[in-house]
Order: sequence, then C-alpha cells, then structure tokens
Amino acid sequence: MAAVKTKAKKTMAKKASNLLANKGLKRLAAKELREKLSKSKKPVFILLDNEKFEISEDERRQFIQALVQGSTLKSSVEENEDLSTQDVADLLNVSRPYVVKLIDTNKLKSFKVGVHRRVLRSVALEFREKMRNEQNESLDKLAEETQKLGLEFK
Repeated sequence: MAAVKTKAKKTMAKKASNLLANKGLKRLAAKELREKLSKSKKPVFILLDNEKFEISEDERRQFIQALVQGSTLKSSVEENEDLSTQDVADLLNVSRPYVVKLIDTNKLKSFKVGVHRRVLRSVALEFREKMRNEQNESLDKLAEETQKLGLEFK
C-alpha cells in the first residue's frame, strides 16, 4: 500500500513540475525566442550520424523560423488538449470534487468521453483567469471597506 502512495506522490510531483516547465516555456514568446537565437554570433553545429556539421547563417535563420513555427503550432495543439477532472483540479489548484461540482452546475464547460468528463485546456485556462479576476475584485472591495472603517493590518 505504501508503494502505491509513493508512486502516486511521484506522479503528482512529476505533473506539477511539467506544468511549471510548460508555464516557463510559454512565457518565452516566439519573438523573444527569435531575437535570442539570432543575436548569437557563435557558430552553430548539428550532429548527424555522429558527424558534426557547421550550419551557415541562412540555415540558422531557417532553423530559427522552423523552431518558432513549431512552438506556435505546439501551443495551439495544447489549447485543444483534453484534460481530466484531476488535471483541471491541478491547473486551478482546487480539489477534483470541486471541479466535478463546477461541471455539474454548468459553471465549467465539459464533455464526456465514455463515462469520463473532459475539459479543453483553453476552457480551463479561461476559467482560471475569470476566477483570478473575481478574487482580485473581491480583495479590492475588502481593501476599500477596511480603509473606510479605518482598520489597519500589521
């Protein structure tokens, strides 16, 4: 039983680290990627069949363009990725039963694959943004009320 719990913890930790890595990569926009790679004046080499080849400036530009286009395509594919209720819960930092409740009350759009509920990543990210905006508005209102009442927090 302990081995199953350990494996589950490792899986959850791996998913969390993958989410963080994906967030970090998405922050690096295609334009920034192109600028960073094209500014480098060092020679670029590729390794094919254990042979090292230097690529020309024109080939470097083509490589950068292909890399940028690939990152754009990947992000659009990720937007349409189906997420399980647990994946959505991890993304929103809430419990899985809460996500199920959101789906059952039609606050979060979903669809079924067999008996399993699925949510598009783009829908989950949109919901997360809406949730954060509501939290920020509530905090602003609370701050205004505390100022009106003359309360101070230390």
